[in-house]
Amino acid sequence: MSIAIWLNVVPFQLRRSFFVENLQQWINTNLVFKPENNCDIPWNALWTTTCHWLWKWRNNEIHSDGFNRPADLWKYIRSAAIRYDLAMTNLNNLHVAPKIQVSIRWLPPQVGWVKLNIDGASRRGMQTGCGGIIRDSDGNWICGFTKGPGC
Repeated sequence: MSIAIWLNVVPFQLRRSFFVENLQQWINTNLVFKPENNCDIPWNALWTTTCHWLWKWRNNEIHSDGFNRPADLWKYIRSAAIRYDLAMTNLNNLHVAPKIQVSIRWLPPQVGWVKLNIDGASRRGMQTGCGGIIRDSDGNWICGFTKGPGC
């Protein structure tokens, strides 16, 4: 059944090598191949989508009782490839705001006062940590602490 799908997918100019190359050559050829005619789906999107669905369907047939491939396999793959290509195009067109570097510095308290700076970090379900330092108005260390409170 896979060969019938590939025959619907593979451009004519690629068929001679498509079915006879070793695995590494096959992968390399398909990663760089550009069809002569201007297809509405880029070859790399169509090729990878076809590989994915053939693998997924074969895996389900072996490991899932009662699994049936969808009807109109070629149309299903073509539709999935179009959605994949659209998602990749949208991803590549996302505007990423430039990073802005902000300098942060310690500001001393008024003379005769001390300053306590604290910080902490946590991630859901993982270790947490915190710490702090007390300094005088000249920036001299008075005392500090660190703590690992746990999860």
